Amino acid sequence: MNVKIYPSKVRGILEMPYSKSYQHRAIIAASLYNERSIVNYITISADIMATIEALRTLGATISINNVDTSNEQKKSEHTFLCIDGIDIFSKINTTEEIVLDVNESGSTLRFLIPLCSLFKGGVRFIGKESLFSRPLDVYKELFCSQGLTFDLGKDYLFIKGTLSAGDYQIKGDISSQFITGLLLYLPILEKDSTITVLPPIESASYINITLSILKAFKIKIKKIEKNKYYIKHSQKYYNVIYNIESDYSHAANFMVLAALNNRLQLQGLFKTSIQGDKKMLNILQNSNVTTFVNRFSVAILKSSLDIKRPISLKNIPDLGPILIVASLFNQQKVILKDIRRLKLKESDRVKSMLDNLKLVGASIVEEENRLIINPVKLVTPLSTVFDSYNDHRIVYALAVLATMLDNPVTIKNASAINKAYPRFFDDLTLIGVKVEKYD
Repeated sequence: MNVKIYPSKVRGILEMPYSKSYQHRAIIAASLYNERSIVNYITISADIMATIEALRTLGATISINNVDTSNEQKKSEHTFLCIDGIDIFSKINTTEEIVLDVNESGSTLRFLIPLCSLFKGGVRFIGKESLFSRPLDVYKELFCSQGLTFDLGKDYLFIKGTLSAGDYQIKGDISSQFITGLLLYLPILEKDSTITVLPPIESASYINITLSILKAFKIKIKKIEKNKYYIKHSQKYYNVIYNIESDYSHAANFMVLAALNNRLQLQGLFKTSIQGDKKMLNILQNSNVTTFVNRFSVAILKSSLDIKRPISLKNIPDLGPILIVASLFNQQKVILKDIRRLKLKESDRVKSMLDNLKLVGASIVEEENRLIINPVKLVTPLSTVFDSYNDHRIVYALAVLATMLDNPVTIKNASAINKAYPRFFDDLTLIGVKVEKYD
């Protein structure tokens, strides 16, 4: 799918999609107890379906349901999952190889690798080639150090052999998804474990999300030192009703859209959320943007953006693309630092953004681990075509930019949004953006 987006004035109220980070973790936790759990408020996307289908293959029964809670004042429908989980220790003795198609979901792959090491016949993960080119060295080192099989190919990963309980040391400046995978797995083993996260630590908020979900499913993890976690053995997940909260990561795109374009009210965002990408609110508030934060919503007013200080992306790499767009409209040059992890996502997000933005005359200089973005008048040649690089966050950022340009632009391969937020263009249309979809 390609889309053409026209310069548009946005307005209105928009319900935010639910957090993909919470969904992955809660669905896995619910699948590790062999009685029924309910996970409410699901946004069905390619990544979430990858996790659902993988767990179904491992033995969980997961049904996708919709409930209509409409009344005369408000139309409302939400999706929820009924999950009858796996009696995992009765499943692991199969001698047959299990094949899991994880599509392009890094979360699904990294969260499930430790759990899947239990299966005696081995597990083969398959999916898009781009997924297996992303870093997996942390797990490779753990498997090899314990004499286990970790066979990584161009479009597959085959593992065989059970990761043991023990004392793990994991670098904190790589993806927190490796730490989450171990936190989901180690509590069910027959011996105690510890995880020490070695500084510097990036994306700590995602570790906290994992811990909060484990607590909800009755798994106890004790923090015994600043960066060290004690995991008691032989714990059991329990069945619960779990409600997913809305996603600040996706909301960040609409926050920037409102600040640049016109006021928006974003519904469903918890004021007390521990999501790391909630930091976008602080960045905007410190940059002359007027915001109104209520218990479950955020309103952003159009403002004259004034980012004065360098912004570190160390703990908020997913905000990189939209912050690059915001910086184009700043009153002075902007420095975005700690950009290294942007290069290790679905695409090299630094290159993807710079290649696209040079088409409209942006002045951006890449130096070692930082970008310098200079204020210039953007020029939109007729028939400008942006490339998504098959990366959903590149699509979101370019779509926000497109509303502010002088002429319409095309984003090719925009179906990348299906990875996480299939309704993105529908929601843009709801708030007044003119969008044309075509093949």
